[in-house]
Amino acid sequence: MVYKYKKKKGIPETVSKVMSKMGQIGGSRKSAKQLAAWRENISHSNGRPRLYNYVKKTKAVIGTLNPRHCTIPDEVAERPEKYKTKSFPAYWSNMPGGLVKENRINVVVLSVEDDVIHVKRLGGHYSVRKKKK
Repeated sequence: MVYKYKKKKGIPETVSKVMSKMGQIGGSRKSAKQLAAWRENISHSNGRPRLYNYVKKTKAVIGTLNPRHCTIPDEVAERPEKYKTKSFPAYWSNMPGGLVKENRINVVVLSVEDDVIHVKRLGGHYSVRKKKK
């Protein structure tokens, strides 16, 4: 469908010609400069960047009565003191031997002893619970 510019009273002929030309070009077309910028930027925008990386697959101990292992992010493994109050996602398999796909859980660092990081799940199963007094 082609839209044509309708002439209006009181508008000079030069302005009318320019406006009709703009109507023919349309808003969907882009200049070569815009296309070049778009192609450059499309490679940078792959969605929201990941907050944590799991390249090293560092293991941490979760639970006290029945301790299991979970995979924690590399950033947490480097500076575990920073994450004692901040929760972060970890991955663990709830079956022994990792027979099932790993599930994502939110945990916080509980303590660091002899290069072993102990984490607890926030208000869930296998978390360290405080006794009521």
